[in-house]
Amino acid sequence: MTKRLVRSRSMTALALALVLTLTAAFVPIGILHHGKSIVGRSSFKTLNVFASSSSSSSETNDDDDDDAKELSRRISQISAAEDAASRAFEKGLLRRARALSSSDEILQSILRTDDDEYPRVYELPVICFDALLPNQHLEGKTRDPTFCRFLRDLGLGGLFVMTSLNTRRRQLRRSGVVTRVELVDADRDGGVENPTEVEFRLAGVKRCRVVGRAVGMKERVGRWRRGYDDDGEESVLGWGVESFCDLNCTTATTGGDDDDGPNDPSDVEVENVPKTEWTLNKIKVDFKDNDEEDDDAEKRSRRVHRVATSLIPLLEKWQSLASDVGTYENTNVVAGIRRKRGQPDLLRDPSRLLRNVLVELGEGPGPEDPTSFAFWACAVVNPLPPLGVAPEMRGAMLEALGVDMRLNILERGIKRSIANLEGTTSL
Repeated sequence: MTKRLVRSRSMTALALALVLTLTAAFVPIGILHHGKSIVGRSSFKTLNVFASSSSSSSETNDDDDDDAKELSRRISQISAAEDAASRAFEKGLLRRARALSSSDEILQSILRTDDDEYPRVYELPVICFDALLPNQHLEGKTRDPTFCRFLRDLGLGGLFVMTSLNTRRRQLRRSGVVTRVELVDADRDGGVENPTEVEFRLAGVKRCRVVGRAVGMKERVGRWRRGYDDDGEESVLGWGVESFCDLNCTTATTGGDDDDGPNDPSDVEVENVPKTEWTLNKIKVDFKDNDEEDDDAEKRSRRVHRVATSLIPLLEKWQSLASDVGTYENTNVVAGIRRKRGQPDLLRDPSRLLRNVLVELGEGPGPEDPTSFAFWACAVVNPLPPLGVAPEMRGAMLEALGVDMRLNILERGIKRSIANLEGTTSL
């Protein structure tokens, strides 16, 4: 009987201890202070009474304290991480704002013509890509790893120079356009070191010229080459020394305003710089064309104005033909927007395409400013996205050293395109 009574009392003590232990275990997590659960004093007294009868209750309390401390530590770590992320985000915004402000300052300087206050020579990276014209927009996506990083590094509002390849000479054109990044979906502060695909929108700002010798000029610039691919399978963007087209004979003989002394690969090669790392080049804006220095400037101005004015009816005729869907029903008309060569179906509505292009280019300058008129008209006839109904003139227009030459190129190009659109002579 005595043994049964002792066993009964012992089991009762264990039961009470278990209840109190479970009660302590389910104290709300939010009621914590320095990692310990807060309970009433009577609870602690009760636990002390039964501590000697069951060691498991003490172990359980120790475990609860450890769990609470661990939980508190994790909460502190999460809070610290969130604070760090917030600070990094704010710093990233500040850096982007400063970079955009800096790019805007350079852009405003480039657009100004006050030589006494603003310099005419700048340092920007140069890429051989396309013969983009002022106010033209180029949109696309790229998976080229170097180009992705380049656009990400420049960021929104970043500036670089876009030039093109003279396919006949197999050399780069020294004349191009200052280009602004209007859209890039890769954030340089976003933590992605190597983006795999980047969507972009680029805008031509102002024509420019890469500074160097008039003859035999070489500079380290970006270009797509198969040699930059480690496997040699496809052309990828890389930086290396490239040859540029010479200026015309007159400029080469006199030295020209771009003749800056010796220039060979050893002068421009940057040691220990990987082919994926871009460098800066000197570029010049607001330079004078050769025919702007004629002695009889007034006589030349009247002649140029007359030629530019004569091109306006040609341009209007071209626009009427190019925007008419009926023009393309003639399968003899060569057009890059055809779904299939020799078929009347089109990939794009030419009328809508040209309307959008005219909106982006803005109101066309008059013949009083023949150089701006020539570039504007060329951007209409060679639009982006392309219609593919005219010979490519943009590179030659940028490379031309005078407004007379530009107007001549424009006139021949429009006439050839009209003949194509009328179905009489294909491109």
